[in-house]
Amino acid sequence: MEDGYEIDRRYNCITKQSAKVLAEQKALWEAANTPEAKAARQAEFERRVSESKISLEAKAEAEARTERERQWTAAEAAPIETVEINSATELQLAGLQGLSADVAHQILEERTKARFKGWDDVVRRVTGLSAAETAVRASAFGLTVNGRSLDSAEPDSSMARYAREKWLRRNG
Repeated sequence: MEDGYEIDRRYNCITKQSAKVLAEQKALWEAANTPEAKAARQAEFERRVSESKISLEAKAEAEARTERERQWTAAEAAPIETVEINSATELQLAGLQGLSADVAHQILEERTKARFKGWDDVVRRVTGLSAAETAVRASAFGLTVNGRSLDSAEPDSSMARYAREKWLRRNG
């Protein structure tokens, strides 16, 4: 065999069969290497790469969605501990989901002036809780004034679940 040819030793030449096979291989190679064939292979390659990227993105998105759902389920199942505004430390207030450290500091400053009498007093004196949604969220997450939650925003209520879910979607 030399260069794919089968040599007939009797006549010291290549056989017809090997010449035919090599001619067929050459024709196949030339057909596979035309500009059109190369472009078609490149297009197929790019299509497969694109599909694999899409499937990887879809997988990552599904994993992220599963993790968010796990967090929501855990948050919903976790009991909400109440924090009394008139006796809580700054760390306890800042640790309350939905209250920032700035609002916790405002609460402590106002509390040194006088104890809070009720939710209306809190909303009037603490600017960080003056918006209705903020006060409702704080109450739903467990903030109490003299042992009472804001009306219709008790911890473990549907409002708490809604507020937790909304907060988790925004922050998680």
